[in-house]
Amino acid sequence: MKARMIKRLLALCLVLILLILPLSLTVSGKRDINEAELSLSRSAGAVYLYSYECDRVLLLRDGDSKRAPASSAKIMTGVVACELYSDKIDEDVTISEEMLDGISGASMGLRVGMTLKIRDLLRGTLCGNNDAAQSLAIACAGSVEKFVNDMNFYADHLYMLNTHYTNPTGHDSSSAYTTLSDTAKLVHKAVSSELYLSCSAVQYFEYTPEGEPSVTVYNRNALMSQFSANGYTNKYAKGIIAGSTDLGGYVLATYAEKNGEAYLCLVMGAEADENEIYSYSTANYLLDHVFNSYSYRKVANAGDDFISTEVALAVSNGKSSMLPCVLSEDLYVFIDYGTDLASLKFVPYLHETNMSAPINKDSVVGVVDVYYGEILVGSAELVASEDIEPNFVLYSMKLAKDFLLGRTFIVAAIIFVILLIVYLVIDAKNTRHKRVGRVGWNKFS
Repeated sequence: MKARMIKRLLALCLVLILLILPLSLTVSGKRDINEAELSLSRSAGAVYLYSYECDRVLLLRDGDSKRAPASSAKIMTGVVACELYSDKIDEDVTISEEMLDGISGASMGLRVGMTLKIRDLLRGTLCGNNDAAQSLAIACAGSVEKFVNDMNFYADHLYMLNTHYTNPTGHDSSSAYTTLSDTAKLVHKAVSSELYLSCSAVQYFEYTPEGEPSVTVYNRNALMSQFSANGYTNKYAKGIIAGSTDLGGYVLATYAEKNGEAYLCLVMGAEADENEIYSYSTANYLLDHVFNSYSYRKVANAGDDFISTEVALAVSNGKSSMLPCVLSEDLYVFIDYGTDLASLKFVPYLHETNMSAPINKDSVVGVVDVYYGEILVGSAELVASEDIEPNFVLYSMKLAKDFLLGRTFIVAAIIFVILLIVYLVIDAKNTRHKRVGRVGWNKFS
């Protein structure tokens, strides 16, 4: 009976873990940008905007709906090639019939028998070409199936729990799916790869097949070049990927940086009409908004006193002294220009609740956090504003007390006691043997 009850409890715990874990790994965050105020079109589909400066999601719309990966699959293809097969990147590869089998749509002009570098296939993939993506997969892993297994393995590694890939190109498939939240995790990984960014951020590149003239390949991401669409280029965008399929709609992921401020924008399932491709227009609109509306603003000066604390064992008659804890440098926070600075909340705290002398001036003693509502928007170190010298007698007593109660002394004392006991036991045995010997000698003498 007890064994059966234990099994039921374990099964219940497992179910609860499986239900809670996906929720804890979903990309989420405080939505700083009011979607209604921006009048963001529904044609934009699902939207994700992240600020690296304040380390939070500024806008998240429709993050958990399953959708076709479309060209976001090429992000995973590129990440897997950069992460798992980087040692092959400068190898030569000859294009086979298998590499081009079933390929349609965007192409960098590969032909059977053409020999080029795997690096060229990676660049072609990240510029949005399907023939490059499938050729890259086979060149790296030996087969599409093996490479797709790598893609799904890496998705699990990134905790993309609502994602499954069936091909390296993003071609529509009834069994392929992902979510905006999952893809955001993937894009963050792509941003962290210098190789990925350098390959995806070009307007065009040239490669020279063995024995043939050079070939120019243009980036199909309209933020980077005007090859596929006019009027969307953004000088602050640093690549990633763009594309579209019938089921997945228009997909765009980009990393953008201006004056040291960096953002990640992801649009999935967007629409297009005769006048506008909403993936591009939405990304540009959001990036323009944050670049023009957010910045670092000074909210406190170096030397500002935020908290004072008692310091024990100080010089003056051994009594406690008050120590002002001040900012080590000017404090800036990354917020919207429209934020009322008076609405910010400063929360100082010390690393030690009970401080004692000696304390050196400018030594770090705590931190002050700055909140806008419930959002942490900045923080800075607090330092001691002056030297606090110790009372010699009290300080010496404290050192002695700390030593006597310290781990080293206690361990040494225990070892000494053990050795003393061993010595006494051995000494007692030796004494008894000597006494027995003398008694025996007297008896026979």
